[in-house]
Amino acid sequence: MPRIGKHTIAKALEEQLCGVGRIVHNHQHIDLVGALLPRSSLQYQQARRDVRAVIFNSLATLPDTFKYIFTDFQTDNKFGRSVVEEYKTAAQSRQCDFFPIVLTCDRKTNAQRIRSTERLDLVNSDKGMLVDASVLEKKMRDDGSIFKADCPEILELDVTTLSPHEAASKILEHMESILKQKFGG
Repeated sequence: MPRIGKHTIAKALEEQLCGVGRIVHNHQHIDLVGALLPRSSLQYQQARRDVRAVIFNSLATLPDTFKYIFTDFQTDNKFGRSVVEEYKTAAQSRQCDFFPIVLTCDRKTNAQRIRSTERLDLVNSDKGMLVDASVLEKKMRDDGSIFKADCPEILELDVTTLSPHEAASKILEHMESILKQKFGG
């Protein structure tokens, strides 16, 4: 969901990972494709899929040991489910664990965050981010639910009252708990 705090929380998580985390913000590829095609183009979603494929194929062959944090959200429809499957397949190709994290917050907080100074500054620097609370309400909150991957590693986290640092800590605790269960310890 836009303006839940995905990028801000990802930055806090990256910091808590002490140099082994790397963020791949969804707007890095959205804005790249948006520079080539308008969102209304019939080829727009395919171009985004192609860009993700380049990223995922590159990551599959890199010998590094970074933990990649992707920010994104997908609605619960055929397209959204297929995109999440792309992320899961990319993790498997790297022989990495896949931890889908679904961030939520209440409507009032979401509407306030969508008009934050940080977000408006990004929009003013030509980032194609949503800042219209009415679009958030009608097209995203009312017309589409967030897809939640069916896997034991999923975490749904309400961040309404959490700071980015607190949310990142809860995510890290969840990941460590799952890995302990998986590998014993």
